[in-house]
Amino acid sequence: MISKKVQTILIHFLIYSTAISTSWIAFNMCNSYSFLTKLFIANLFGSLLIYLNCIIFDSFSINDPNWTIQSSVYSIYYLIESKNYCFKSIMVFILVNIWSIRLTYNLYSTAVHGIKDEDWRFSDLRPKWKPKIVYFILGFFGILFLPFVLTFFGCIPLYYIFKSSENIEIIECLGLLLMFTGILIEAISDYQLSNEFEMAKKEKRVRFMRKGLWSQSRHPNYFGEILYWFGLFITSKPSLAHNFPIDYLKLSSFVFGPVGIFLMIYFISMPLMEERQLKKKPELYKKYISEVPFKILPLNFLFSKSKSNKKNFKNK
Repeated sequence: MISKKVQTILIHFLIYSTAISTSWIAFNMCNSYSFLTKLFIANLFGSLLIYLNCIIFDSFSINDPNWTIQSSVYSIYYLIESKNYCFKSIMVFILVNIWSIRLTYNLYSTAVHGIKDEDWRFSDLRPKWKPKIVYFILGFFGILFLPFVLTFFGCIPLYYIFKSSENIEIIECLGLLLMFTGILIEAISDYQLSNEFEMAKKEKRVRFMRKGLWSQSRHPNYFGEILYWFGLFITSKPSLAHNFPIDYLKLSSFVFGPVGIFLMIYFISMPLMEERQLKKKPELYKKYISEVPFKILPLNFLFSKSKSNKKNFKNK
């Protein structure tokens, strides 16, 4: 008999395959628009199909992998459009898809259970956004459309990177390094967190992560995420400057991608996570905040060192 999790993955696969196919058809039908406009409209159609399934199955968790899968899809569209298979384009394409595949795999291996099971971030909103029709209207804008827009703008640098035939420069190398570092930090953070959950389950204790990267920052996974998006932007900057006249609208959209994602993480995702932890484990999490005051930057070793020096000074 097929397990509940496998059934859910198969349904998701069918939903996303249909959404990607619908997007491709829509893209080829919008011939009178520019490439970027066609791409936006086409992927919006696909996202609307995913939204429809969220309503049918009464769960916004169906939309969870949308932004990681979208990024991979955008990279394919941009590379095919450019027909530029130079070293820089291939490196960026590989990094984007490593990031996308790893995050999608992590989601399905840790957070996806049943088709109607909903992540706490969404289920906690249901009592606040009543009745159900209000939940799905507000959810469309807050849960589906906002990440869709941020991902679209965040991926626009791919268009300019793949169009550029210039030799790779130092600033682009810096961007690639930031992307790679961000992917690595996020992967290590997720692995450490997942390992803690498994150990806590085996030892029948409260799961609480404060080791490894989590001893240096309360949200090292988000730090990695932010590094990745800013790295992608930095990799595109020389391409924008060298190959195209300055277009402030396009330039602002480049900034809007990584900055918008940072603001969403800092003012929405992190407060929701911390509020939940303070409700579930108030004493433990308050102690953790006092021990690790850095929300994103993994610099707690500096704080710990200064505290240790103060203690040693007092003891003299």
